[in-house]
Amino acid sequence: MPCVEELPSLLELHHEQPNLAILAVSIDDDRAAYSSFIVRHHVDFITAFDPTESAAKLYHTDMWPETYVIDRQGIIRRKFIGPQEWTSPEIVSYLKS
Repeated sequence: MPCVEELPSLLELHHEQPNLAILAVSIDDDRAAYSSFIVRHHVDFITAFDPTESAAKLYHTDMWPETYVIDRQGIIRRKFIGPQEWTSPEIVSYLKS
């Protein structure tokens, strides 16, 4: 599962760059499975449960995971499609800029 594949590096990024706001949106339709996953994987950034995929429709998401970099003014600056290595030098440098 691609979302699970990128989770370790996303958690590492969250811990190394606590100034970045990270919001993960789950489209799982089973609230118990969602809650269990969050606990089991020690996810300590903000998550949202969205089984109706309202966020995906709003942002025209058609692949998972998709990640949006949104600036302080609410403007989407970049969209990443597919799992990423969030602690790679290229991504960290981009996010710091």
